[in-house]
Amino acid sequence: MFNLSPDKSLKLYNLNKYSSKSLLPLLLLSFGTDDTTLHSLNVLNIGYHSYFSVSCIITDYIKNPYISRISRIGNFQFHLLAAGGMLYYLHKDNKTK
Repeated sequence: MFNLSPDKSLKLYNLNKYSSKSLLPLLLLSFGTDDTTLHSLNVLNIGYHSYFSVSCIITDYIKNPYISRISRIGNFQFHLLAAGGMLYYLHKDNKTK
């Protein structure tokens, strides 16, 4: 099963550390190019970083296990929908040019 608490996994925590360090350089590179692969990488990077950060907030501030579980499922679904929508838009927009 997918881990709905990435902040409690050491591997995912280390992945977030490297993801955070690459946010600004990738964004700056993205402004200068029209490369769909680079934009897709940015969408995935920002989406993962945001998902991890919201998960940390849920861990810190929501103590009721039932509400926490619902919040984590909603967090995952929202970030999956947002990143998927942006990737769909990037690739759909590129095919029409």
